[in-house]
Amino acid sequence: MARFGNLNPYDLHKRLINDYILKKPGDTKVLQRDTSKDRTDYDVIRDNHRFLWDDEDDETDSWEKQLAKRYYDKLFKEYCICDLSRYKDNKVAMRWRVEKEVVTGKGQFICGNRTCSDNSGL
Repeated sequence: MARFGNLNPYDLHKRLINDYILKKPGDTKVLQRDTSKDRTDYDVIRDNHRFLWDDEDDETDSWEKQLAKRYYDKLFKEYCICDLSRYKDNKVAMRWRVEKEVVTGKGQFICGNRTCSDNSGL
């Protein structure tokens, strides 16, 4: 114990870990954290996404909702793009335009259907 008395807590921790846990090659795998439940920003935004946010949603509870709200605020929301491939089944998908579609005028000067590129008779 005399040899441990003059060590600060961090050096003592390193010494004990090296002496008692990391004895053989490959023992560092014990110290690796579990990454199976890690979530990226994209996962958080996808889980908390809403097509429309209300004004009272500014006071969100969690950081996940705040991140999704900040992403929503950055979208170009003047026009949306529709997927009408299943309109006979009463299913219409809508999404906001991305920057490339804003530059080309999709939804504003070109038809807002996902597959259509007609620009006359809008």
